[in-house]
Amino acid sequence: MDCNVFADLHAANNRNGSQETQALGAEWLTGLVELVVLPELVAEIGKIPEQTDRRSQLRVSSTYRRPRSDRQLADQFVPQLITFAREQLGITLPVKPNDLSDLRYVAEAGAAGVPYVVTRDDNFLRLSEAAQQVCNVRILRPSDVVLHLDELRRRQLYQPGRLLGTSYTTRAVAAGREQEQLIFLDKPGGERLNAFRSRLRELAAQPARWERQQIVDDQGQLFATYCHGGGQEQLQVPLLRVVGGHALSETIARQILFLLRQHCRIVGAEVLRLTDPHLPSTVRAAAQEDGFQPLGDDLIAFVLDKVADTKTVDEHAAALASQLGLELPQLQAPLPAAAASAVERAWWPLKITDAELPTFLVPIKPKYAYDLFGVPEGLVARSDQLGLSREHVYYRAARSGGERVPARILWYASTDPTLTLSSVIACSRFDATVVDDIVELHQRFQHLGVWNLADVLRHCEGHAQARAILFSDTEIFPNFVPLKRLKQLADRQSHTLNVQSVFKISSALFQAIYEEGRSAR
Repeated sequence: MDCNVFADLHAANNRNGSQETQALGAEWLTGLVELVVLPELVAEIGKIPEQTDRRSQLRVSSTYRRPRSDRQLADQFVPQLITFAREQLGITLPVKPNDLSDLRYVAEAGAAGVPYVVTRDDNFLRLSEAAQQVCNVRILRPSDVVLHLDELRRRQLYQPGRLLGTSYTTRAVAAGREQEQLIFLDKPGGERLNAFRSRLRELAAQPARWERQQIVDDQGQLFATYCHGGGQEQLQVPLLRVVGGHALSETIARQILFLLRQHCRIVGAEVLRLTDPHLPSTVRAAAQEDGFQPLGDDLIAFVLDKVADTKTVDEHAAALASQLGLELPQLQAPLPAAAASAVERAWWPLKITDAELPTFLVPIKPKYAYDLFGVPEGLVARSDQLGLSREHVYYRAARSGGERVPARILWYASTDPTLTLSSVIACSRFDATVVDDIVELHQRFQHLGVWNLADVLRHCEGHAQARAILFSDTEIFPNFVPLKRLKQLADRQSHTLNVQSVFKISSALFQAIYEEGRSAR
């Protein structure tokens, strides 16, 4: 460690930026990191003018191991580092007294066989390549040390994965990625570069608390970055940025919010809290559409993983709101369809059992289920626009199947030459149904559906019009409900069943199917 890291750990008062260094003392790093003192640190402490301070720091430094360093070899390394920096990096050294001290740290580490030097000094970090090439020493920030070890400990987390079957990938932010993250600096919003750097470093230094993700396109270009963590009750999001000006920026922003809701559900958090002070306008707009509410400088949303009646939902939401200092209007049963749909969207994945919100069982062929939902998982990447969107469209004949909106949809994936599913696989929010001339209808919604114009014309058998079913926020069931089981659930309630066309089902049968699909086996 250099002198600024040592001071971060042992100064009487908190130093600006020292939180990043404090992460080196995390309990999980015990036995993985050993901080050692080299002669140059002792020399710098010896220059402290105040005698009491100097003696105190020398006493503390003596508690660290001091590896033997070949002074003669270290002396040889210094001019080699200076030459490399000048010829390969275009850096003339030494310019300031501290430059020579930085060179000594690297040279002594190389001569002692110490593989890393840790510092928060950006000027020192410029020498990283010279240190690596001349002395086989890596210069790292404290946050990079912590992240590097976290990568080794949780290797699987850092492996890239295809995002929703598209050409985009999502992966954890690895060590040494700070510079590329600077494209998300909110200059128009007045965010200062140093403040943004400090925020990135503090988050990076606590991988046990904050999970940092980034999304890249098929060319490796960084598209979005976000970070989440917190306790059991709340999931906090201190960083959420999306590149601006791209055709898919708004789509990605909306999808990230939905992914965060899904993560809340997994960890059992009922409050999703966006605390990034510089949320992009696309994210803020998407959050407001999703029912997020302002709370101080933050935006919050409830994530209620419940299937319950209005009274139970109202009491639970009121209790949560009271804890947060919020006031909510009381929900009165029976909730009209429009109101129930809005509440279920704002508090997704909530399902209100006694609301006047109908549910329709809708059949779909397996090959179209993959294109629309990514189910079952395929080898070929889905369309980026289609895969990343939370909204989709499904075409059918113009004649009505009794559809009413808003409503819910349970998707029954049937059987075709590609696959045998014959199961209920997912649940969506049914937002709208539109009947129009086939060509005009397809031009309007083609970016949200999988059928080309020829498919729609063929399906409608020469009719001039077709119907578009618009739906969103599809929830894939962890347990598909096969036809045999579906019939059993319907028989228990003396409920008729039709899986050949759009078919309305009762609230009770919806609840039975939904709970079966969501249950853990």
